[in-house]
Amino acid sequence: MNEYDISKAFEEIEKELIDSMMRNFSRHRAEELKEGYNWSQWQAEQLKSLEQYRKNNSKKFNKQFSELNGKVEEMLKTARANGNAEQEAKILQAIKDGFKLPDKPSETSTAEFFKVNDRKLNALIKSTTDDLKSAETAVLRMSNDKYRSAIFNAQVYANSGAGTYEKAVDMACRDMLRAGLNCVEYKNGARHTLSDYAEMAIRTANKRAYLRGEGEKRQEFGITTVVVNSRQGGCPDCAQYIGRVFIDDVYSGGSAKDGDYPLLSEAISGGLFHPRCKDSTSTYYEGITTLKPATEDEIDDMKRQEALEQQKSYYENQAKKCGRISEYSLDSDNKRAYAKRAEVWQDKADKTAVKLDENVAKSTESGTISKTRQTLESAGVEYRQIETHKTALSESEIIDRLGGGDLTKGSCSSLAFAYAGNTGGFDVLDFRDGFSRSTFAHKGTIDEIANLPGVNGIVIKYYNDFAAVNKLLGMVEESKEYYLGTGKHSAIIRKIENNFEYLELQSPTDNGFKPLTKEVLKKRFGCKKSHIILGSKTQMSNQLIECKSLSESSEFQKLLGYINTSIRNQKKGANGCVK
Repeated sequence: MNEYDISKAFEEIEKELIDSMMRNFSRHRAEELKEGYNWSQWQAEQLKSLEQYRKNNSKKFNKQFSELNGKVEEMLKTARANGNAEQEAKILQAIKDGFKLPDKPSETSTAEFFKVNDRKLNALIKSTTDDLKSAETAVLRMSNDKYRSAIFNAQVYANSGAGTYEKAVDMACRDMLRAGLNCVEYKNGARHTLSDYAEMAIRTANKRAYLRGEGEKRQEFGITTVVVNSRQGGCPDCAQYIGRVFIDDVYSGGSAKDGDYPLLSEAISGGLFHPRCKDSTSTYYEGITTLKPATEDEIDDMKRQEALEQQKSYYENQAKKCGRISEYSLDSDNKRAYAKRAEVWQDKADKTAVKLDENVAKSTESGTISKTRQTLESAGVEYRQIETHKTALSESEIIDRLGGGDLTKGSCSSLAFAYAGNTGGFDVLDFRDGFSRSTFAHKGTIDEIANLPGVNGIVIKYYNDFAAVNKLLGMVEESKEYYLGTGKHSAIIRKIENNFEYLELQSPTDNGFKPLTKEVLKKRFGCKKSHIILGSKTQMSNQLIECKSLSESSEFQKLLGYINTSIRNQKKGANGCVK
């Protein structure tokens, strides 16, 4: 589970809180008497429902909150471990490239440093979960308050001439539906929902945990210098730091005595690594690392992209607000009116998304990179340049060199992408594991790859995986190969003489194309008729991507460098298994 999954879980909880409230309003309609609605009686019934609503929510969601908070602790510890492992691989590669290690610190100082880092990580975990607990309490309190307020405001609107019961309730609930349960207030006065706050807070904490893991490994090798990644697509506000070297006194135990460079803490005080910051650091190797400060053109690209992202986010939020009001309105006229408004806002969001894709595509040609590549580079994931095969490989040769018993947590997605690269003529191996594996397994990453410029891909969201697959298989052309992501698995598929096949690459002994049946979808792909996340039915992404278009995409070719693994580092073998 990552920050997106946790944010989605909180969003489902918020939806259930509102859904339950509006069901009560719909169910407990006022009695229509000759003289009108008996609002006093209605209010008494609603207040009884409110008390039951409060008790049910406290019992149900406090347990779910506890489970999510436990996932946060697990995630931060994993991020630290991944940062540690990824950094070690990069340092060892730099040593091979000629980097000479400085004198290591004494064992005593190193041991003390790790103890301090343990305490700092535990403090980060506690701070993050404590903040989440406060926000979780706030969302339950706000839902109760909004419910109570709507009960009494409904009569006020009715008395002011709202007309029908439905219109009066709609008016009483409109502000709440428009804003959502925005229970978190920032210092600048802006209010945010629990899910939005959780995504920001967890992403920030996750990044800090990862940087701490990297810093521990640098300390172990006696390295304290870092460089803010020289790349495009970052934050324009932090562009002044790109390509500059710092002594990492925050995560790697450095100090001003380690050289003539400024301290990383000074840059952080100046705004680097602000919430939702896209920038990060990597190890600076004297004599090896090339420093590339951001150019004016690159900074302009960052500003344009940020402006489009903000505009798209605004339109999407407006569409969500109108969609909420339409979904929960009791009055049919209100439902229709706000549904149309939601469509207008969503259309604006879609058009802005096209502009954003076009801007990214143009920037990609001039060096700006996809969000996935930004994430991988920011996390310091090793990049291994891909080469073309000197001679074309047969299907069986590609399967033999790629496949094997999986010793990772599950490399199905990255293996499928590696296969697409090999069929396009590129020499790519996988079974890398770590942050690389988890990134390419993430549905958000797969969705983005499916929508890269020039890639022939489609993403659909369904409650029922089997229904989604049936729709996607209807788009498959004879003899063409595709990446299919559905349920809990991803694999290459194809249609031969109207029969569908999927490619197994994770078995220690039996890899190759096999019949794709409903039973295989159920058992191998983990497809379900519905997905319940924390008690709520949830739509899931399903992807179909044509392999040939993938291998022809220049951005996908660059992404393959973050999958590509040396033979000696592949985590596969006889003890592995399909996952």
